[in-house]
Amino acid sequence: GPSGYVGDYEIERDQCCHGLPVWLQKGGLCQLHATSHGSWVLGRSSIAMEAKGGALLLRNHADKMPHMAGDNWERCDAQRNWVHDPDARVTDSSMFHALPVLSVSLEQDSSMCGGTYVLVPDRRINGLPVWRQREGRWHLYGSASGNWLVGKLSVDTQAKRGALLLKDHRGHLPHECMGTWERAAPGGWQPDSGIIVAEAPVPRGPPVLHVHVPNGPSLCAGDYALDPHQTNYMPVWRQMGGSCHLFAGKHSHWMIGQTIEDLEKDRGFLTLSCKDGRLPHEATGFWQRCDAAGQWHIDANIAVSVRTDTDVETPPEAMQFLRVLLPNGPSWCVGHYELLPNKRANGMPMWQQRGAERLLFGGKHGSWLIGNTSSDLEADRGAIRLKDHRGIMPQVAAGTWECSLGAAKWRADSDIAVTGAMFDSDEKDVLPLLTVLLPTGPSECSGSYSRKPSCWLHGMPIWQQVGGNWQIYTDRSGNWMLGKSPDQVQANMGILELKDHRGRMPHDATGVWNKTVEGKWQVCPEASVTDGEKSEEPPSLLHVRTQAPSTEECGDYALEHGTLIHGMPLWKRTDADNLLYADSHGNWMIALSSEEMTSDVGILTLADHRGMMPHRAAGAWERCVSNGCWQKDPDVTVKRALDTEVNNRQRNSLRCCSVQRAAHVVVR
Repeated sequence: GPSGYVGDYEIERDQCCHGLPVWLQKGGLCQLHATSHGSWVLGRSSIAMEAKGGALLLRNHADKMPHMAGDNWERCDAQRNWVHDPDARVTDSSMFHALPVLSVSLEQDSSMCGGTYVLVPDRRINGLPVWRQREGRWHLYGSASGNWLVGKLSVDTQAKRGALLLKDHRGHLPHECMGTWERAAPGGWQPDSGIIVAEAPVPRGPPVLHVHVPNGPSLCAGDYALDPHQTNYMPVWRQMGGSCHLFAGKHSHWMIGQTIEDLEKDRGFLTLSCKDGRLPHEATGFWQRCDAAGQWHIDANIAVSVRTDTDVETPPEAMQFLRVLLPNGPSWCVGHYELLPNKRANGMPMWQQRGAERLLFGGKHGSWLIGNTSSDLEADRGAIRLKDHRGIMPQVAAGTWECSLGAAKWRADSDIAVTGAMFDSDEKDVLPLLTVLLPTGPSECSGSYSRKPSCWLHGMPIWQQVGGNWQIYTDRSGNWMLGKSPDQVQANMGILELKDHRGRMPHDATGVWNKTVEGKWQVCPEASVTDGEKSEEPPSLLHVRTQAPSTEECGDYALEHGTLIHGMPLWKRTDADNLLYADSHGNWMIALSSEEMTSDVGILTLADHRGMMPHRAAGAWERCVSNGCWQKDPDVTVKRALDTEVNNRQRNSLRCCSVQRAAHVVVR
């Protein structure tokens, strides 16, 4: 002791004593200053100090500040003698840390002064911290007599009155004092061992909260994750993938601000008064929203709720798959986007274009954006946007999407649409078989292409040549390409190109295909990609005839339904193992067995079919001769056969010719 002199002292900027600073007890009457005898003295008034009175004395300070002049402080005892007190200290007040939250519990609380007490920031009474009752008007503070009191500040502070009292604290905090608390009674103070003041833990909030702001501001919407830091002794949540914070203000209210500076200065866009210490999702009352003019308005639609672990991974309001339609471009943004689990941008879900890195995300200013790269996410920019989403998902958010014109200029485009799907497109979305026709070649690209299961590139599906290696896909610029896998696909190269598809499938896209010739693109109007269901059906029966004395290749060939080789149909001879097929180089071949077909060889060939059926392809058939060369055979013909003709030939046991099999075959 004496307890009344402990606590924080603040320097008096405009006052000196004997050339040295003066410190005043914060919220009290005591002073610390130098005397004319070169001592530091702590007392009630400067007059008492000059008269060698006071409570504490440090002799011969040698012009050193009180906290640096040593520990040889002396205390004035009851007989007014100075006695050395090794426990007396003067230290830098930044080293003094008061506990943030205290709990006061009573067995009988008729005065309603029990409960949780939170520290009042930057407030001292008689040099000591002040706590206020979170649910009421009581305060816990140090009196001028060196006691802890629970009272009402406006009435009890200087009157030394209150509801609860702990005498002679000697600088110990309320929960650290060893004495017994007393309660106010009609006859005076009465000890009450049932009064307990203890440290109260800071409430721990749920890991993730969701902020719903249907009337704005959009930048505050989304999911907030619990932050390791605290403000005003309450939890803080930070917007997932964003900069907004949900925090407790200094004046018993919850706030949502955008920056750390907002948090430090106790300002924000949304606020909710809460004096009972409840967390944001538990607090009663209505949130208020700040408008552009700085005026606050009650908004009953604002809500804060708890996210479950499942909701954090996949928000229930976010669809698993979205489809972006851009009839007017840019084509590279179109296609299918898939939800990224556990990912947020500025509190909102993110979708990634399937088979690419492009993202559909919520921007810092409350807009939906589609960016080309991850750097667009960091820079908060994109090629298309929907302003002021207000936390509503892209497929249902109101407003008109806009297309970037560059230089921070935007053009509204009412044709842009973002739609959702309740299913996995790989399982439910049935796309047609496509037919590629290239009358001017190269023939190996022609034929039928089927949807490649579970494969996407730049948000669009991929078609694979049936029984072949060619693919139809979208490049990173939004063009349809036909290339050979996998190198050309990965390099966004190909032999055919249809520019700016704008989300249309290859058979529906407008424009003219281009073909690469000697490394340059040239217009190829005769090239076409059509719906295979609408293309000409291959004939069920073909008849091969020749005048040569051989029967190995002649006869009727029946279509193998459902089987394609290098995108083209396959026919098998009705009375033998011969096969009529398209090889990997775009030629029609007749092989004597499936082994020869697998090796891409045969006994007859028609070069460069260009997607035409055997009976319609131009050119002359060639025969493999014994010397390993191919010779034209104008007598070989392939015609469409009717079932009646086949039956007649079978009844009459017709044979076209009889020759020996060639000694060998040549790989083309």
